[in-house]
Amino acid sequence: MVMSNLLWVSYGCLRWSPAILLANGTGLTLGTIYFIEFLRLTPAKATLLPGTVVQHSQALFFTVTCILVVILWGHRLYPRADILGSAGVLFSVAMFASPLVSLRTVMETQSARTISLPFTLASIANNALWGIVGYWTMHDPHVFIQGAMGLTFGMIQLVVKVWYRDEPRRRTSSDSDISSSSDISIPEIVKDHESVKEDEHRRNRR
Repeated sequence: MVMSNLLWVSYGCLRWSPAILLANGTGLTLGTIYFIEFLRLTPAKATLLPGTVVQHSQALFFTVTCILVVILWGHRLYPRADILGSAGVLFSVAMFASPLVSLRTVMETQSARTISLPFTLASIANNALWGIVGYWTMHDPHVFIQGAMGLTFGMIQLVVKVWYRDEPRRRTSSDSDISSSSDISIPEIVKDHESVKEDEHRRNRR
């Protein structure tokens, strides 16, 4: 969140867009406070995170360095605002698509408890509004693409949330019959078949 908002604040400064600066400046402030608390409270060797605390800090430092390089020398290769805008789109899409990382767990457990409904609804509303503003008011492809892609991922999360819900689905009698029948191994079936043949052979001998 901090890296995404930092990119968009830099982009808003180069484009001089008050809307982008106000929205992402607020997000950057709140995200920075959260990140400071995250560093203070999270153990350095925590294993329940996607990466360690040190790696998160290194990623933030790398992002700040890249932004400074683009602002100072990026204009020699490509317009600076376009570089930062494209990077902002990538970071925003990655942030809004991150809940789908747990999609495999959702399908295995038949429960969408790992997907936050408030975050999903906020993501849909946020990206829908930015998509509308970016297309009809700002005429800015970076803002519009970010909003459209974020809205798409948000709708996918909402469909998954509604379909699987928070509680695992109850198994029907047909499902239990299928699962119980599937538990029978092939060697057991062959063994039963052989025993039947032996019984028939004994009867014929009598």
